[in-house]
Amino acid sequence: MSKLLEKARAEHEQRKAVNESKQKLMERQLRLFQLVEDRRKQAEELAKHREETEGKFYLSMCCLLN
Repeated sequence: MSKLLEKARAEHEQRKAVNESKQKLMERQLRLFQLVEDRRKQAEELAKHREETEGKFYLSMCCLLN
């Protein structure tokens, strides 16, 4: 009987460890996804800023040439 109890307890601990590992993996994946999204947004903002800056530069060059 005690061997059966030990086996059940060991299986429970193993399942618990697997579930904890899965949870940690999901949390890491979520953080990674959030970082990727943040980088994408930063890249979009940078591209928008670059376009605005280039537009202002070309506009000022046109004004200087006229």
